[in-house]
Amino acid sequence: MKLKPYPKYKDSGIQWIGEIPEGWKIRKLKYNYEIIGKTDIPASEGNENGKYPFFTSGETIKFVDKPIVNGEYVIVGDGGIPNFKYYKAKFSYSDHCFLLNAKKEVETRFIYYFLIGYLESLDVLCFRGMGLRNLDKYKFNSFLACFPPFSEQTIIANFLDKKTAKIDALIEKDKKLIQLLKEKRTALINHAVTKGLPAKALAQAGLDPNVKLKDSGIPWIGEIPEGWEVIKLKFIADERKEKERDGKEKSLLGLENIESSTTKIIEYNSTENIEGESLKFEKNDVLFGKLRPYLAKVTLVDRDGCCTSELIVY
Repeated sequence: MKLKPYPKYKDSGIQWIGEIPEGWKIRKLKYNYEIIGKTDIPASEGNENGKYPFFTSGETIKFVDKPIVNGEYVIVGDGGIPNFKYYKAKFSYSDHCFLLNAKKEVETRFIYYFLIGYLESLDVLCFRGMGLRNLDKYKFNSFLACFPPFSEQTIIANFLDKKTAKIDALIEKDKKLIQLLKEKRTALINHAVTKGLPAKALAQAGLDPNVKLKDSGIPWIGEIPEGWEVIKLKFIADERKEKERDGKEKSLLGLENIESSTTKIIEYNSTENIEGESLKFEKNDVLFGKLRPYLAKVTLVDRDGCCTSELIVY
């Protein structure tokens, strides 16, 4: 996307920002908003048809029966990987969030777009606790940002509203395609491990493509190829229950580190500064999430390490 350059630029004095248009100013974030702290007013839980959104530090939005605040804010989730949302209406929020209320002559949406535009840079403003990143509010307030005049902030925000809406629509379209591909992937795996390979693949592997099927005796599996056996998992895999206590820094996995339904490991955390026990695992062990198993969090690890007790090690 080619954008028309400004007539003149000046050095911002900040290496990671570089040059900015003349007339723009560099200010600490704290001079552009007031922080609305955590509230003690509980929001009553509603159902999915609830009227008011309830924001947490995660990406999932729940709904509640009653709102806590009403207005225009940037919602900052300070647990895990910091995330930012812009919202203008009545809503509620958890104690893992705080709100930025823009001061006069500051466009709330401009603050929001600046924050998500430099999300990777904001990682330096975090500290680690229990293996997760948490936002350091003092560093966050002191973070330097560039601000054009108010009228220009609004123009930029309006421009980004339109452009990002088009991009979001394309992303949503791709999400539907990705979901269909994930379903196809799951169906392919399910068929291969309960019915065997398709006839063409069997022939290519030099196996009988006309193999007969028999009843497995298990409703959700149905028929299986002759010669296959149905065996309890405990007879073919040992559950590793050895605790990690040596205190040495190791790769750490929790449920949040494994992507649902794909077996993909998002990242490994570190056990540095983590107190308490965890379970050992070794390379090529299988980890399965026993908490909310419908999330289908399972993975084959590529190294030695340890994990939280939310996972079973096979």
